[in-house]
Amino acid sequence: MRRSREPLLITLVVALVAAGCVAGEPEESGDEPGGAPGLGPVYADEPTEATPTPPGPTPEAEPSAPATPEPTPVAPEPTPVATEPTPAPAAPAPVPTTVPTFAPTTAPTLVPTPVPTSAPTPAPTAWPREGSHVSYAMRESQSFSGSDQQWRTYANVTWTYTDGDWRGECVATTHDDSDGDGRVEVREERRTLSASSPPHWPLFNTRDVPAVGEPVTTWRMDGCDIESEEWPYRGTDTHAGAPTHLAASNPDEPPYDFRTEWSEKTGLVMHWSKYRYMTSAPYSTAGELTSTDAVLT
Repeated sequence: MRRSREPLLITLVVALVAAGCVAGEPEESGDEPGGAPGLGPVYADEPTEATPTPPGPTPEAEPSAPATPEPTPVAPEPTPVATEPTPAPAAPAPVPTTVPTFAPTTAPTLVPTPVPTSAPTPAPTAWPREGSHVSYAMRESQSFSGSDQQWRTYANVTWTYTDGDWRGECVATTHDDSDGDGRVEVREERRTLSASSPPHWPLFNTRDVPAVGEPVTTWRMDGCDIESEEWPYRGTDTHAGAPTHLAASNPDEPPYDFRTEWSEKTGLVMHWSKYRYMTSAPYSTAGELTSTDAVLT
């Protein structure tokens, strides 16, 4: 807004008029016009001493016009700063009212995961091997009809495979009452079974068996003595869960009843029994495999 300058000019004019009234009116003189009042002509080459003018009567000050009050400046209105309007939030996308149709996709081809095959079972270590062992326990007895005479023998034998050969140790104890008077004599026998006294190996029967009914060689213990006999082969059977070959006497061929079985896998004799009956001197012997590191099944 632009303010008017007229009040300001009026104020300045009033101030100048008041100043002239205070200074007084100049005295009239006959000096040439153009000189200073009451001093005569002034020449530029002649210095003159100014004569003070006595003060005249102070004229009464003319009443000055009241000063026009200066208007209070009005602060300019602030220029509005243009601001960008905040965009309204976008309206949510309309939810389709129809179910979208999806193009059929081809099912992925399933590749079967290969099943890991178990590692092949390593071939068993050949048997017998260093440190292999075989043990038997046996009993043998005989009595005599019409008397108190009798004897009984108990034996334990163990073989150990060392340096490529078998070595056996046998301990047998015999209780003998040959006179029948009640006095029993006890005898102990210890024997080493080695290559110097064949056969010295454990009780093995053949795995190359003959036809059923044909004779086959079998092995057993009588105390610390290793004995062999031929008996008819009767086919296969099982003993203590292991498949076996079987040899046995004919039931209708007294006076002996014999039976033995041996491992199909190793040939080790697993048990034997022999009875002599229908005689005046009955006799019996039997034995059993008690320990081995061989796999029999």
